[in-house]
Amino acid sequence: MKGKLLLLVVLAVTGGVVTGLVAAWFQSDASASGQGLEQVLFAGSQWRTSGSGTPRVRVEGATHDFGKQRMSPGGSHILRIHNEGDGLLEFLIRKIEGESHIQPVSGFLSPGESKTIIIRWPPPPQLGKITLRMELQTNDPRQPRIPLLITGEVQGMYHSEPETVYFQVHRGETPKQRVRILAFGSQHLTIHRLQLTNKGNKVEKAPFWYKLLPPDPVKLAPKGKDRGIPYQEIEIQLAPDLPPGRYEDQLEVFIKEQESPIVVVPLQAEVFGTFRVVGRSWDTLHRTFRLGSISQRQGRTFLLTVIGYGDEAAKARLELRQVVPKFLQVRIGSPEKIPNKDSWRWTLQVRVPENVPVGNFPANPSGSGSKIVLKTGHPEQPTLEIPLSFQVVP
Repeated sequence: MKGKLLLLVVLAVTGGVVTGLVAAWFQSDASASGQGLEQVLFAGSQWRTSGSGTPRVRVEGATHDFGKQRMSPGGSHILRIHNEGDGLLEFLIRKIEGESHIQPVSGFLSPGESKTIIIRWPPPPQLGKITLRMELQTNDPRQPRIPLLITGEVQGMYHSEPETVYFQVHRGETPKQRVRILAFGSQHLTIHRLQLTNKGNKVEKAPFWYKLLPPDPVKLAPKGKDRGIPYQEIEIQLAPDLPPGRYEDQLEVFIKEQESPIVVVPLQAEVFGTFRVVGRSWDTLHRTFRLGSISQRQGRTFLLTVIGYGDEAAKARLELRQVVPKFLQVRIGSPEKIPNKDSWRWTLQVRVPENVPVGNFPANPSGSGSKIVLKTGHPEQPTLEIPLSFQVVP
């Protein structure tokens, strides 16, 4: 039964779900069982019993994120349904969200049999996030309903690499980054002007500087997945002598005869003072240490590192000032000189002990929440706050 068209779905959904056309095909992965497809739509009634035994469904590809892609002929995803039980498996696939006209697909799988569904979609009529929600219903008593989800984002002709410019520096450093603006599906690109949106950072001068670089003589990306794509480069620099803090802005990129920017590049910077904390669990976007899930029975220990810059940092005496929640156990190691650098480090041992309450302990960098606050004794940065986020599970 390879290649037989069985499902045609027309989506016309609002609320972030892009209108599109979805088609699915069945093809058998085992020898034909002789069973035809059940064309009776499932309407909430009990599945009919067919022989003895119990079906056991296993699904491959129930969720799929196709990531970010340019406007293209569309895409496809393979869904595989297996019957690993000893009874006949009955199934039905239907859409569960949004307004649409859909013909649900139903079928049978004998013990040991599997089927493949190929879901295809054409280019969406608009850019943005795509969400296709469906549901697999079965007569497996363990898994009567299995959600099916396809997500992704379709981007337009113009794109920036990287998408976001992020600086994480010590005070006094003035790093630079280059942003490449690429034009997909075009033979050339000429940037007309650039402008910052001025998001109200509380400093006398703009925290970010920019400069449009001369076009490459070839004007085409030389290698990688963007090879042959026209581009122009922009240099972004962090302004000097910014006080410690977090800064953000947006750089708007315009081409001729366009009243709206073709690309908006988010700019973010975090400038640290005398002290900063580093660790493998640092989440740059949310500015917190994400410790993950922790077993209530076993607990867990994490290591963070406090770095102090300059000779004056060596005189600091780190002390514990506040811990939220109170059951966190914190030990501060002795200062160590970092070889070949004008800086010092302290090892910070953070333990979530056994038998603490089950629950979520989120961070809140701008207020109350899970955190550790250290007293440094340094006049430039007398306290150091470390936001944490973790979950205790049974």
